[in-house]
Amino acid sequence: MNKVNKEIKKDIKTKANPLLSILNRYLELTDTEGLTLETLNHTQIDYLKFVADTDNNGNCQIVLSLLYRFGINVEKDLNKAFKYMEQAAMQEIASAQYILGTMYFEGVGVKKSVDKAFKYISLAAKSGDQDANVSLVDLLVRGIGTKKDPRKAFNILVKEAERDNMKAQSLLGSFYATGTGCDLNYKKAVEWFKIAAEKGNSEAQFNLGLSYINGRGVAKNPLLAEKWWKEAANQGNTGAIQALSMLYS
Repeated sequence: MNKVNKEIKKDIKTKANPLLSILNRYLELTDTEGLTLETLNHTQIDYLKFVADTDNNGNCQIVLSLLYRFGINVEKDLNKAFKYMEQAAMQEIASAQYILGTMYFEGVGVKKSVDKAFKYISLAAKSGDQDANVSLVDLLVRGIGTKKDPRKAFNILVKEAERDNMKAQSLLGSFYATGTGCDLNYKKAVEWFKIAAEKGNSEAQFNLGLSYINGRGVAKNPLLAEKWWKEAANQGNTGAIQALSMLYS
């Protein structure tokens, strides 16, 4: 999961945000505004452990797993991180299944296994987890943990793009631009790049700039190429930063 893998840690941490609000009744907080993994204190963490262990509460287990995985206000312990995430995944919580899959893929707290990574990411994808579906596409294209199946990957992207999955929309543009699992179609590539770019996806912004500079699927327009590369560069997209450097040289 090369490109996808770069976003995994960021995605994993953001999955805790809605869970922290759900945990209000366990943490007995009167105000959850701005609550993050980093703001949980030791008393709250101890209570999460109690609820996770006594009630087998999946939400608590996910949050604890993340705390131990990244060493946030607890001593980093990848074995505990894996244990808690596995417990949550066994309750068929899609986000837990997805994260467990990434842990198997990276060998975090467990022996690396691409087969198990594919298994749990697939389970999460079937349950509708958007990040899992994007990761599943990458596994299918590269044949990791399964046979290569770019056509199946393309079909997943179409469904996810129609569900307003921004990352899937950007990737779908790339599939059309390269003819991966589908017929080469630069116009459709530009359509999906635009949709994702306007939502702020930096990779789509970079690729849309390439479309404008090369005149593929759209009339050549260096000014629009520059505009979208600037948008992507402002988000730290290295491809866009390099493109702008070459444009100005």
